[in-house]
Amino acid sequence: MEYKEILVTPSMARSLLEKNNTNRRFEPKRATSYAKAMKEGEWELNGEDIAISQSGYLKNGQHRLNAVIIANVPVKMGFKFNVPDDVAIYDRGRTRSTSDIFMMKGMDSDISSAIIISMIRLHYTYSKSLVIVQDYEIENFIKRHEDSLRAISRLYKNKQSSKRGTRISCKNSAILLGVFYALEAGVPEHTLDDFLRIVYTGIPDSTKQSAAIVLRNDIIAGSFKMPGGQSKKLAVPMVEKAINDFVNNYQRKKSYKGTTERIYFNLFKEEK
Repeated sequence: MEYKEILVTPSMARSLLEKNNTNRRFEPKRATSYAKAMKEGEWELNGEDIAISQSGYLKNGQHRLNAVIIANVPVKMGFKFNVPDDVAIYDRGRTRSTSDIFMMKGMDSDISSAIIISMIRLHYTYSKSLVIVQDYEIENFIKRHEDSLRAISRLYKNKQSSKRGTRISCKNSAILLGVFYALEAGVPEHTLDDFLRIVYTGIPDSTKQSAAIVLRNDIIAGSFKMPGGQSKKLAVPMVEKAINDFVNNYQRKKSYKGTTERIYFNLFKEEK
């Protein structure tokens, strides 16, 4: 086999795709997402080479090549030529997660853990309706909001280690995203710490903290598990409303299910 790095132009990508007969089902959204990264100059060589068989057929890389066409910019890519015709190119091993990649880059795990990254992905689903969020977008978000993300990491770790009360699992990124928006909007970290402690343990300090208990009951009742794969997206306004009621000592009695009012998200101004 022979390895080369080639600057792939849109016309070259079209020619290569004409020899595409062994690739998996094409996903337009994936190609569009790649194209966005290419157009913004964020696409990098990553060791995932495009394979060309001995017979000249494309064995993988259709999404990357289609992205070059969509972006209409030349992109440098690694190629392996003369790959045996009977060799199948599969992604069979464990794919490195975004968290794994950031760790390999030396990024602090406190701000690049799996739960933090899941929260950031949900933010982009919310604010920009993105189906696929590229690693560079997540990395840039982390750099812009490092202080707040460190606070989120502290809050999450504190609640996970709590021994008081009947602790429930709240590994839902929707909860942390609602807390993140509130933190960015100026709600003190210690107030959010109290809120999460009660949500996790079910032990309030006074009757004025009923909002956290109601949200906890919603979680236990399965209100965050709505049909159609929309649970996380629909749950964030519930968290925001509960935090707002908690901050204002409003004694909530009914469920937050069905709440759509955005409070702290509307105050959140993302830096560019």
